Amino acid sequence: MENRLSRIRNKIKKIWNRYNSPNKHKTKDHIDLSLWGLNLSVTRETTSEVPSELTVVVPRAEFRHDCKPDEGVAQDACDTEVILNSITIVIAPRHPTEHGTASHGSSRQG
Repeated sequence: MENRLSRIRNKIKKIWNRYNSPNKHKTKDHIDLSLWGLNLSVTRETTSEVPSELTVVVPRAEFRHDCKPDEGVAQDACDTEVILNSITIVIAPRHPTEHGTASHGSSRQG
């Protein structure tokens, strides 16, 4: 029985060390985006050795608030318009270039 418990304990230690190794790459990405009542939140945690890029693209975000005095009414007449178009949040791995890592400004001779 002791041998069986010892094997189980060793397997648990291996799994624990694999995920909690100090040499293990840990990456955390987090984004909170709040635009006029729209709240987006993305969180990712990984141990992948491949670096990744977090990109947030908001190509169009408009808020229009137009108030005109309304005769005979206590409050003004107001129009509110919110335009949010094609919001994109991407977490993508970086891939090496075709010929290795190239620095900016270097040229390939051939």
